[in-house]
Amino acid sequence: MTMGRPLKPLNISEQVRAQLESMARSRSMSHALVRRAKIVLMSDKGLSNQQIAQQLGLSGASVG
Repeated sequence: MTMGRPLKPLNISEQVRAQLESMARSRSMSHALVRRAKIVLMSDKGLSNQQIAQQLGLSGASVG
């Protein structure tokens, strides 16, 4: 059973997606920015906050 509002697709552009993918792979950026980039990319793929939290080892509130 899903909770909360249904999520709208993010519809990020290819340019933004490329930047986020670069950030997600970065070893020099802060961990928080790398994690946020991963969350946005996973959200764009249609994963729920709970699915993202489980895959990244975070709480649902952190992803939200």
